[in-house]
Amino acid sequence: MANKLIFVAIIASLFLIACTNSNSNNSSSNVSYSISGDTININSKNGTPVNVSLTIVDESISFSTDGSGKYTILSIIRQRSQNKNDIALNAAKNNNKISATIKVADFPDTTISIVLTPFQTAKSASISGNCAPLISKSEDPNFDVNLKKWLFRKGEHLEEDVINQVIGIAKSLNQSGYVDYITSAQIPVLQSFSGNSYAVSSNMKADHYVLFACNSQKEIDDFVEEIVSNNYELTSNSLNGRMNCFRPSNGNGYRCITLIGINKDWSYQQVPLGLIAIDNIPPTESFSDNTSDYSSITLKDNVRIYLPSNKPTIYGNASISVPHWDGNGLSCNVTFRLSFSGDVKSFTIKRTPDLCYHYGSSMGYYEKTTPQNKTIYTKDITSPHTFTYTLHFEGGDNLIPYEIEDYHGNRVEGKLNVRAEFVRNNAPTIENNIDIYN
Repeated sequence: MANKLIFVAIIASLFLIACTNSNSNNSSSNVSYSISGDTININSKNGTPVNVSLTIVDESISFSTDGSGKYTILSIIRQRSQNKNDIALNAAKNNNKISATIKVADFPDTTISIVLTPFQTAKSASISGNCAPLISKSEDPNFDVNLKKWLFRKGEHLEEDVINQVIGIAKSLNQSGYVDYITSAQIPVLQSFSGNSYAVSSNMKADHYVLFACNSQKEIDDFVEEIVSNNYELTSNSLNGRMNCFRPSNGNGYRCITLIGINKDWSYQQVPLGLIAIDNIPPTESFSDNTSDYSSITLKDNVRIYLPSNKPTIYGNASISVPHWDGNGLSCNVTFRLSFSGDVKSFTIKRTPDLCYHYGSSMGYYEKTTPQNKTIYTKDITSPHTFTYTLHFEGGDNLIPYEIEDYHGNRVEGKLNVRAEFVRNNAPTIENNIDIYN
C-alpha cells in the first residue's frame, strides 16, 4: 500500500512539474513589456512566443508573437480586425479616440486610449487621353457609398462631418502598407502611341516632365538614365499643353502611364496616371507562356497598380498541324488540327496553285482544287478543332501556306510541310499507301 502511495505521489509531482513548465514561457519571470504611445514593446527572455490579446469595441483580437518585438495598436487592427467599420464609428463619436485593453502573457490587463487619424486624400495628378485613368484606392467612391450603406443598415443617422470622419478613419484602418491604385475604366489596346497625346494635371514640382509607359520600376530607372544622359531630350519644362508618351523599344503588354518629374540634380519623382495595353505580338506556338498572368505592377515606395479583372486579352497561343490525309494524285482529303487560346481570331489555309490539280493551260483546274483560301474563325469553334480540306499533293514535299491572326491585327505566317509518297500498281488510279510525314 505504501508503495502505491509513493507511486501516486511521484506521478502527481511529475504532472505538476509539466503544468508548471507549460505555463512558464508566458509567465512574468520570462516576459516583460512596456507600452509607449500606441506601441507594445515585448521582451521574451528565452525567445519563445508570447500570448497577446487586444480588446477594442467588443472585439477581442488574440495572437502569439515571434518572441520579442514591437507591435503598434494600429498595425494590429489593420492586419487582424474584422470590425474596422465599428472601430471607426466608435472613434468618430468620441473625438477620434478609442479605448484598447491589452493583455500580455499573465500580466494584469492594461487599458489605454489612442487617437485614430482619418486618412488624408491628396490627389496629386490626373490624366485625360486614350487610357484607363487610375485613382488611389483610398479615393474609390464605392468605398464611401458602401460605408454609408453600412451606417444606414445600423440605423446610425449622423451629421455629415461625423460621417466623413467615419469614412476617413475606416480608410486609414484599411491601409495595407501599400499605396494601391485601381481603375474602373476599360483598358484600351494600342499598337503604338502614334496619334495619341495626353493632358496632365499635377501638383508635382520638377525641372523637367515626361510621360513613360512602364511595367516595372527598373524600366523607369533605365529611362530616366537615358533622359539625363541625353540632356533631357523628350521632356517638357511644364505641364501646359498635351504631352506625348514613350515606352521601351519593343515594350508590349500591360503598361502604366507614369508622370516622371526630373530635377537638375538628377533626382526624380513619379506618379502613376493610367493603364494601357500594347499588343504588337502575333500568336505564338508556346502554350506555356504565362506573360499575361500578372495582376499588378509594383513601383518603388510600395506603390502598387492593380490590373482590373476584365483586362483585355492581348496574348495568344496557336498551333496548326496535319494529323492525317488520304487520297490520290488528283485530290487528297487533308485533316487539319487547330489549337488556340487567348486573343487568336482566325486561321487561314491557303490553297495555292501548287496545291491544285491542273488539267492543262486550256482546261483549267480540277473543280475540287481551285485556288482559294479557307478561313476558320475561333468564335465559331472550340479548341482543339479538326476539319478536312481538299488539296492536290505531288509525290515528295508539299508546302501548305497558312496565316494566323489575332483580334488586334497581328499576324503570323508559316508553311506546313507534308510529305507524300504514291505507289503506282499498274492501275489507272493512283493509290496512297503512306500517310504523312511532318
